[in-house]
Amino acid sequence: MTVRVFALLSAAALLSACSGRVGPSASILPPTAGNSRAIHSGGTLDYISTATRGMSVTITGPTKFKRTVGLTMNSRGCSSTLMTVQCALSVPGLSPCPSSKNCYTASVATYDKFDAAHNKIPHGAHLLSAERNFGFSIRAGSNVIPLLLQGVPKSIAFLPSAKSVLSGNQSSGFVLPKCNKTAQKVTLVGVDADGNEILGVGAPKMSLKSDGRTQLSVGEAKATSPNAFTLDLPKPPAYAYGNHTVNLTATATPGSKSGATAASAIVKITYSGDICGTFTEFTIPSANSEPYGITTGPDGNLWFTEQAANKVGRITTTGKITEFAVPSSSSGPAGIVTGPDGNLWFAESAASKVASITTAGTIVEFPTITANSVPFNIANAPDGNLWFTEQRGNIAKITTAGAVTEYAVPTGGYAYTNPYGITTGPDGALWFTELTGNDIGRITTAGSLTQYPVPTVGSFPADIATGADGALWFTECAGNKIGRITTSGDVTSEYPTPDINPTSPTFATLGPDGNVWFSESGVNKIASITVGGAFAEFAIPTVGAEPYHITTGPDGAVWFVEYATGKIGRLR
Repeated sequence: MTVRVFALLSAAALLSACSGRVGPSASILPPTAGNSRAIHSGGTLDYISTATRGMSVTITGPTKFKRTVGLTMNSRGCSSTLMTVQCALSVPGLSPCPSSKNCYTASVATYDKFDAAHNKIPHGAHLLSAERNFGFSIRAGSNVIPLLLQGVPKSIAFLPSAKSVLSGNQSSGFVLPKCNKTAQKVTLVGVDADGNEILGVGAPKMSLKSDGRTQLSVGEAKATSPNAFTLDLPKPPAYAYGNHTVNLTATATPGSKSGATAASAIVKITYSGDICGTFTEFTIPSANSEPYGITTGPDGNLWFTEQAANKVGRITTTGKITEFAVPSSSSGPAGIVTGPDGNLWFAESAASKVASITTAGTIVEFPTITANSVPFNIANAPDGNLWFTEQRGNIAKITTAGAVTEYAVPTGGYAYTNPYGITTGPDGALWFTELTGNDIGRITTAGSLTQYPVPTVGSFPADIATGADGALWFTECAGNKIGRITTSGDVTSEYPTPDINPTSPTFATLGPDGNVWFSESGVNKIASITVGGAFAEFAIPTVGAEPYHITTGPDGAVWFVEYATGKIGRLR
């Protein structure tokens, strides 16, 4: 009794297949096009890849057989037509089974190397496909044994569809435009050890899971398209977070009979930081609260001050607001920032104090040295301290233990230059604005202070932020301009804001899209400027909102306070 092993390849004349002949008689045979298991093209022969060079066959039962043969498209015993390649391996001398039950077990595998001189698979050869420990029965006469070789995946290819707006690559990750509203179609393909895609009946089962389903969920593949998946966007009222990364885990699980382990890959999908122009406004519970400062907290919420209500507020990205009363009455809470100790720090302009508040709402207050100093805006500095402006003429720092040091700002003939906005620059120094002094100031953490005049006279520089270009960008509240100053002190540009009315640009922040965003309290808008000086403006839905402080939220949206209407605004 003999058995022949056949292999069939359809619709791919360039693919390798098959075995050398070792004798006549019965056969192990992958199904032909007329069988129920169709063979597909694309680098597969259930699965024999283009890299296949050898095949091993081991049979146990009443008769034992073990053979290793070379396997390429041109091997003896292989024949081809327009769409198929068929090769045969004959196995002689197998005794019939004593009953109709399977009495034989076979294991078949293909490799990318073959040592013809020694008729063996050499050390270091990659396993490309396998069908291990499958049972069969031999009867008297000719025997044909169906054989399904299963591809052994070593990696996974993640392939966006032709219409997908995903950009990037699998190695570095993909970027998904945040303003896109269309689900994305992707295909997963198992790849063997030699970089060939495993397709067809012998392909591994693919799966795709998301670690952030509220941001990007995965639709299950259909039975008719087992390699195709849909990436679904958040459903309102949920929304995509700018610059947020979702990790997708792709898994290729080979057939259980192959004896091979699954392959996996992590694919990163990051939403862009684009602003789409959608406003949401949240009303603060305390009426007429006059919110002033706002910042992103260490707990993933937004924290803001309320000057008239004398409170500090916390708002989640879904709009839930909690308020905490400041111990000193009528303290005039103003600027707020996250400190190096994981607490929020804010200035009390009317009480001449600086205070910290834990994310649980516990407040501790520290007085400034100079009475009636009017501390106003505050920044986290690289020296581990908080630095803040005192409108009565100082730049000051406070340690997290509450020790305050003040540095006088030269007046240049003014009674006070009104130090106002402050930020940490890319050079590690503190940069600040002088409202009436019409200067941009720089002070090192050692206390060395320099002033640079703003070219436009009487511009009232109000706030300052570091841009994506490594320069400092500042608002000119009375000049209706946005200025740019380098870390060497050169004011290289002043860009007039586009609105014909006095826009009163007030506070600024680096936005999620790499542009500088600022509030225009004079025209009730939130606006941005690119590093090249191009503006974009968005009108706030509530009339007369008087937007002030502005920040980039943990959700990649622009958040701001509406001082006149007692609301917190979000622009995404």
